[in-house]
Amino acid sequence: MEKKQFDLNIGSWGPYNKDFLGVCHVADRRLGASFNVELFPGFFRRKVMASYSTSDMGLKMWGANASLTHFSYRYELEWKDRVYCDTDFYITDDSRCDIVCTFVNNTDLVQSVNMNLCASLQYPLNKDAKIRKSFRMPTEVTLPDGCRFVDALDYDYINCAETLASDGRYLGEEYVYGATGNCTAISGKYFCLNTHYVNYTLQKSDKKLLSLSESMLFIIRTHMTTFKLSM
Repeated sequence: MEKKQFDLNIGSWGPYNKDFLGVCHVADRRLGASFNVELFPGFFRRKVMASYSTSDMGLKMWGANASLTHFSYRYELEWKDRVYCDTDFYITDDSRCDIVCTFVNNTDLVQSVNMNLCASLQYPLNKDAKIRKSFRMPTEVTLPDGCRFVDALDYDYINCAETLASDGRYLGEEYVYGATGNCTAISGKYFCLNTHYVNYTLQKSDKKLLSLSESMLFIIRTHMTTFKLSM
């Protein structure tokens, strides 16, 4: 059997839009900022097609090449390919993506169509249920000489109420406004029993008390949680 290898290091441009399909550029990987270009074709002064990324609204993923420098959609404006728009995205490099839209009319009538394009720069948001509250702004750390910074996510072992992590996060990790790193913290709500703890291993060369990150302080502020520090 032929063995296949896949490279998971995808490019900065791609169909990564979270709300409406189009093309998305990851502008800042650390902050999670993205530049989104969304397309809304339709009939002039009539309906406009809005293609949500999580539901079937008439848009079809039409194709892509192996190098992921080209992909295409088909917007089906009238059923059974009577009126549609093929949209191709050509990625030249990290700073450029060309969009080509081709409308096709297979009916006997003249059609008046248009293409609406929306562009936006978006940052990750803090949400309460589905209510958007504010942008996530991580805190930068400035340390005096001789101190080493330890992030709360760099633990060796954790025993908490959460047993299955979700959304690519660590156990106990949640988004918290003002936290360091990727604006995440180890949430104290998962430490509700005396047997719950989080363990960190310090280097023997550390002679001073290490500066605790905002993530670790968040645990102390919210619950009485046991820290196990070993050298």
